[in-house]
Amino acid sequence: MNFVGSMVNRLYAKYVNSVIYTERKSISLCIFKFYKQFKMNKLLILLLLLSNYVFSQSENQYSETVFENKDYFHEFQQEKFFLHTNKTTYFTGETIWWKAYVVSDFSDKPITNTTNLYVNFYDANKKLISQQLFYCENGKAYGEIELPSTLDTGEYYINLATQWNKNFKNKYTVPIYIINSKTSNPLDEDLKVNIADAIDIAFYPESGSLLNNTTNTIYLTLQNNDVFLAEQAVAITDNTTNKAIANIKTNKLGHAKFNLLYQASNNYTATVKYEDSTYTKQLPKTLNSGVLIHKKENLNTKTSQDFTIEFSKEMLAQYNESTIFATVHRNQKLLYILPFKVNKKHKKYVIPIETENLFNGFNIITLFNEKNHPISERPFYVETKQNIEIETIKNDTTKDSITIDFQLKNSYTSTNLSISVLPKDTKLNENSSNIIDAFLLKPYLKTNIHSANHLADVDLDMLLQTQTKQTVKHTFNKQPPIYLQTRGLSIKGRINTEFKKNYKVLLTSTENEIIEVTDINPDKSFVFPNLIMRDSSNYKLAVLDEKGVIVKAGIYVYKQIENYKSDSLLVYNKNQFLTTKEIVKEEMFIDYIDTKDSEILDEVLLMGKKRKEIQMDELYPNTLNELGKGFTQKLQFDEVDEMNNTVIQYLNNQSGVVAVERPMGASIIITRTTFDSFYDSTEALILLNGVPTDAESVAYLPLSEVESIKINASGAGYGTRGSNGVIFIDLKKGGENYKTTPNLNYYTSSTDFGFITSRPTFVASQLIFNSSATSQFYETLDWIPNFNILPNKSNTLKIYKGEHENIKLFINGMNNDGQLFCKVVDLPIKKGL
Repeated sequence: MNFVGSMVNRLYAKYVNSVIYTERKSISLCIFKFYKQFKMNKLLILLLLLSNYVFSQSENQYSETVFENKDYFHEFQQEKFFLHTNKTTYFTGETIWWKAYVVSDFSDKPITNTTNLYVNFYDANKKLISQQLFYCENGKAYGEIELPSTLDTGEYYINLATQWNKNFKNKYTVPIYIINSKTSNPLDEDLKVNIADAIDIAFYPESGSLLNNTTNTIYLTLQNNDVFLAEQAVAITDNTTNKAIANIKTNKLGHAKFNLLYQASNNYTATVKYEDSTYTKQLPKTLNSGVLIHKKENLNTKTSQDFTIEFSKEMLAQYNESTIFATVHRNQKLLYILPFKVNKKHKKYVIPIETENLFNGFNIITLFNEKNHPISERPFYVETKQNIEIETIKNDTTKDSITIDFQLKNSYTSTNLSISVLPKDTKLNENSSNIIDAFLLKPYLKTNIHSANHLADVDLDMLLQTQTKQTVKHTFNKQPPIYLQTRGLSIKGRINTEFKKNYKVLLTSTENEIIEVTDINPDKSFVFPNLIMRDSSNYKLAVLDEKGVIVKAGIYVYKQIENYKSDSLLVYNKNQFLTTKEIVKEEMFIDYIDTKDSEILDEVLLMGKKRKEIQMDELYPNTLNELGKGFTQKLQFDEVDEMNNTVIQYLNNQSGVVAVERPMGASIIITRTTFDSFYDSTEALILLNGVPTDAESVAYLPLSEVESIKINASGAGYGTRGSNGVIFIDLKKGGENYKTTPNLNYYTSSTDFGFITSRPTFVASQLIFNSSATSQFYETLDWIPNFNILPNKSNTLKIYKGEHENIKLFINGMNNDGQLFCKVVDLPIKKGL
């Protein structure tokens, strides 16, 4: 038995990857692999199974007692954000249209236990301009930010936040550029002046250590005044022997790597020839003691990621017969533990980790000793989830629009998309981000790289070795989180009169479509938690007896207190990742504005162009001499109607109108096909003898007292007040004194703050220039923030294209399984179709 146990022990590090100690999976798979390789007889297999069971049980108990490490790892769920704006550059007076995605950092699936998303807007000086609250449903929200025409040209910032996320140091901020064409020439303020070259070569040893007499993998970056030099030759030389060790070239990000068998007695330099000058830098000194983690390139399989752990002689002697814990983690969330024994006879250990035990995207593997001290660490990137594939097919094309069919190719889960439509040659969406980078890579980098989804695996690995946020120390604040997760709003109050047992408080709000009942506490207090209520919306409270009948009672409501407070001054200093190619592209854009179109910019005209909507119902003919004429219909009713109906009952019988009486109020809605969002108010504007009133005021008004009722379904002539239609009620002569008697049995109030209502339709601010060519650069065409694609069917979408022959779709999206999709689609459109 000891012999079999020793064999299992020697092979433990190689085959134990199927065992996760937090879940204690069966190890029979390991034994099967063992048997397959060595072709052992059945008796020995039985002995191995019995021995390995005992061994794994004791190892499990040992690892769980030794490796707790609660000083660093924790179980608190963290959030990640992605903001998709319809472009990245705006003119003053325009609107920023956006869609927000919020997911769990652990699972990459949409957040469901937080609904309150705060959108904070900061100026070029990082001072807070506005704070808005939006309802985040299943990890998604969308809305808009109006840009005043008085803003100065410069970089502004949008910060997404939740109250829970304030517990962690991972703020999400997106910079955007705003141009005031009346006060400055766009982008000329950021022109770089010529300065002397300052070449900097930085070295990053794999897993942070350089060991003597060992083949080390070394990564380097090459910069000139903080700009990474792409495709630049670098020579590595052994100065002791004057031999060339490696001749390499930086990639498009200014990164490179090479392998070097480091001799303790030798010294090495890197040499760069740039702009007729030569620059050299000596490689850092090596250590005699350390542990290296090499990431192996898995060419034949994507089911696992292999690592080679290499110990120096000193470390082998120090940790001989000790257990080392290989951990996979991210943002202090522990996902996987793999312990293995160190034997001084073996310098290298191969550790295969199955992809099911890895995070999707960024990971860190850290080696801890038995005292829970880290001895080596390495970041790496691997995509464990297959990204969504969607095929886009052009269908019908009209003069100003095109219909596109979206089809899911590799997923049976519905996918939610946000789509920005711009001309193909647009200059308003430079350096836009995408959802894959935002969730799988960017939160873990110390620099803000524009886009990495096109990078090869080797380039991503080099990027992580040089740009990953460094772990200063493996410690965690043991105090519980200060800020709690929030879902909706709360209304709290007290009953000021005596009440009987089983009495309850009723809350109703026709604007928010809410009817809630809650208990009254012994101290006469009550609370309605988790309410989804719009900003400045009305609600009513009443006390119900045990039979559910409203009784007279005094009610006091406490002032709403907003626990979340945004920072008045934004802290945002993330370095921009620039390469030589990006600098050239930026200067070309600036030169073009200066030399060709600067005079046109003085004549920019902001024109609102509304996305094409479904036509209003043509039931409302012209009524002369009246505001909104041509859109108002006079309803006809006779004596029979007057005898048998109130105003509410009569309106509810009319086509296109829903009128409802409730115990505490009433509602009148003009139904029509529109792009309503969750937040939109649906109440029609009611004018009683020309004076605005609410539906409750006419709830019990007899139709016999009414002279006329007219409906303006479009609300034309009444601006935003009439966006849901207008109903005119004129009383008969002598009925002007009709008044509703206030109901003293309920309490009426409005929210101090609440969720912001999103616009139902996209309205583009179209920039008009003297040259049609410039519309290719500056026109904004369409924005679709919430488009669902269903599997196994065609999903058609009609988008506005204007007069452009070539347009571009910037698409981001995800499904509830955490699979992501991003794509930029070029759509050439033939004339005459």
